[in-house]
Amino acid sequence: MPTSSSLRFGCLALAIFVLAPMASRAGLPYSTQVAVLRWQKDLEKADAFLRTGEWQKGEKAADGVVAAIVAHPTLPAKETAALLASALRLRGLGRIGQGQRDAGVWDLEMVWNLDPGGPGLDLSPYRLESESLVSELACYRARLEELWHLPAVAGAPPCRKIPTEGGRVVEEPMQVGGEVSRPQKIAGRMLAFFPAHLVGSVKAELLIDEKGCARHPVILEGFRPLMVYTTLESMRDWKFRPAQFAGKPVPVYYRLTTTYR
Repeated sequence: MPTSSSLRFGCLALAIFVLAPMASRAGLPYSTQVAVLRWQKDLEKADAFLRTGEWQKGEKAADGVVAAIVAHPTLPAKETAALLASALRLRGLGRIGQGQRDAGVWDLEMVWNLDPGGPGLDLSPYRLESESLVSELACYRARLEELWHLPAVAGAPPCRKIPTEGGRVVEEPMQVGGEVSRPQKIAGRMLAFFPAHLVGSVKAELLIDEKGCARHPVILEGFRPLMVYTTLESMRDWKFRPAQFAGKPVPVYYRLTTTYR
C-alpha cells in the first residue's frame, strides 16, 4: 500500500514509454523510426542520471528530447503524447532535484494532461519524496479527475492540505464572480512555440494564486498533443493581477481559451 511519502498512480515505478513496436509500424518514415529509437536511448540516459542524483544532466537530456519531438510533426498524435509525457516527466524530476520545484511540478502536471492513463509516478527511486510535494500532486490529480470525470486511481495517496516547505498552508481557491474579481493578465508570452500546422483552440483552467502566479493547469478542450504542450509551456510564465475579495488578493480558478490560426 502506498504511504503518505510516496506517489503511485497505477504502477510501482516511473516507466519510460517503449516505442519499439511503433517504430516498426508500416507507414512511418524511416527518419522518424530512427528518431524515435534515438529519443528512447536519450530518455534511458536521462533516467539513469536522475537515479544517481545528476539532476542537471538528466534535465538537459530530457529537455533535448522534448525539443526534438516538438520539431518533428510527422509523429502520430498518440505516440507524440506518450513520448512527450515520458520526457516531461523526467525533465520535471530533474528540475525538482535542482530545487526548481514550481517548474518541475508544472512539468509533471503537463504529463497528466498529455497522458492521464500513462505510467504511474513513484518518487522513491529518485529520492525526491516529501510530504508536501506528494500532497500537492495528489490534490492536482484529484482536481483533474473531477474536471475530466475520471475514476479515482486505486491506492493513490489522498489530497491533504498541509504546509509547503515554506510553512504556508495553501488557501482553497475561490470561483470568479460576484464579489470575487477576475484576475488580469499583466505579463507573459502569448505562445512559447507556434508550429505552423497547428489550427484550433485549447481551453484551459488555471489556478491563479494570491501572488498572481499561474499554477496547476488543466486542459478542458482541445487535446491535440502539440497544442496541449504549446499552450501549457506558454502559460507557465504568465503573471496576473490577482483576483480580489473583500479588498484582499485571493487564489481563484480561472478559465481561458487560446486559439491557433
